[in-house]
Amino acid sequence: DEIKLWTAPYQEWQDMDNQGLKLMLLRRLTKFGNGELVANENFCLKLIEAYKDDSRSRPIDIYDQIDTDFTFRIPAIRVCETHYPHNSSTYSYLFSWCSPALNRENGY
Repeated sequence: DEIKLWTAPYQEWQDMDNQGLKLMLLRRLTKFGNGELVANENFCLKLIEAYKDDSRSRPIDIYDQIDTDFTFRIPAIRVCETHYPHNSSTYSYLFSWCSPALNRENGY
């Protein structure tokens, strides 16, 4: 949940509803790739539904997890995939402990 570092200070993002979540995803995800892959409402709705399976229920929590994956986790996996053929001792770590800082708003 690295993205929480940028979203936690903004109350309007914390109070976002489901419509706001969809609009934020449409705006944010068009910046990845060429903009055509994810810049449509159906894809955003599918993402929201997939991430709702997690125990999170607030729209901001869903947004934070999606943006964290697109910004940090997926690129880190790609780097590992590219590095692995050159060095099989390639590792990726996922830390999933709750941070006590910011009422646990900056980690899951």
